[in-house]
Amino acid sequence: MKRGAGGCFILTPTQLVHHPCMKIQLEDSVGCGDSLAAAVVLAYTRGDALLPALALANAVGGATAARRGAGRNVATAEMVRELLSDCANDEERVEYQESARQALDILTHATSSNGLDRQTFKVSSAV
Repeated sequence: MKRGAGGCFILTPTQLVHHPCMKIQLEDSVGCGDSLAAAVVLAYTRGDALLPALALANAVGGATAARRGAGRNVATAEMVRELLSDCANDEERVEYQESARQALDILTHATSSNGLDRQTFKVSSAV
């Protein structure tokens, strides 16, 4: 479930997992929910843990929301990497630092394999 500035969460039969949104300057929210969902699907199909999957999803959605328009203006891998690095070093949210580091590993794997374009993080082509 995506909640915009409230981050996102996943509810399973046994747990509720939440990750706060990334700190961005909102430019345009068009496409950010789809970008977030695609990142969740990517992490899910890889078998990644839920909290890092949500960290990645929030970073992809946030990076998309920091740009104007959708389509070719979706998140770039570099923007996602920057948001995750910021989260991994955010002393105000220590409890989410490790999930951001794990999400960086997911991103590194996704952009170094599966033929994903390293400039535009085309998550949808990986699923």
